[in-house]
Amino acid sequence: MLTYRERMRTMGVTSPPEIGPAAFRRIVGSSVADVGCGSGVFGFMLRSAWYLTGAWIDEGIAKPDRLIGVDFSPVAIANVKRHAIYDDPRLADATRLPLSDGEVDTALSMENIEHLFPAEIPGALAELCRVSRRRVVVTTPAPWRVIHHPWVRVELASIDTANAPMARTEFLVRSGQVHKSVLFPHQMRAAGFEFRTFMRSPMITADSIIYWADVDAIRLDRLGEVLGTSVSAYPEHDSRPHWDEAYRELLASTLDIPLSRRQPIRTTLAEVGRALKVAVRPHT
Repeated sequence: MLTYRERMRTMGVTSPPEIGPAAFRRIVGSSVADVGCGSGVFGFMLRSAWYLTGAWIDEGIAKPDRLIGVDFSPVAIANVKRHAIYDDPRLADATRLPLSDGEVDTALSMENIEHLFPAEIPGALAELCRVSRRRVVVTTPAPWRVIHHPWVRVELASIDTANAPMARTEFLVRSGQVHKSVLFPHQMRAAGFEFRTFMRSPMITADSIIYWADVDAIRLDRLGEVLGTSVSAYPEHDSRPHWDEAYRELLASTLDIPLSRRQPIRTTLAEVGRALKVAVRPHT
């Protein structure tokens, strides 16, 4: 797992590209901000497969006027600049987007929001709403797939066998890839979003969920509590010399994310079943 983390540090985050076309269908207008763009996989796909977007299919917009890529990782932004994936790549945090109000037609965030701490998610969603004129599109792993317990345990074991203390920069890279929060279909629907599931395989209930809504339909005050890690974001001025224990604490906390405290997972499965028009009988 450390090898995987090293690869992510040098190239940025790569999410399953198969979800791209399904999410692109919800894009409207000619300008898009890809927030949490990572290595630029979805930006590259969006530019080369614009014909899959709702903008092309429903509105007849032949090509994007402007694609903006935003990520908090300097490595990721350097990568997308090198490959000229976006017209306007920007280094920024998802909770403080360097865009003006209504600057783009669609604010897109794919497989990104689960990496934020629970307290950050309402602000990040509010920023997507602020910078979009028309629509917000968000994809995130299905609740029962947010935390991949086997790799978390492997990663925890790797901390104990590491040869050198973890520096802050290393901690920021590694902790940035950890899934820390969960969004449920019922709470996103309450906030005004429609949703559909995405499956790479018919043997898997759902890999990710695609949420979308027109900006004027979104009511974030109805989102409710966001579940996730009990660990809070570490302040920028934290000057501890070694970060091994902080990383261990964060990883361990993900194993205890209370997925059933507000909404039993069986209820969420039933919601997804209705979205798929497939009868799912919750276990009792």
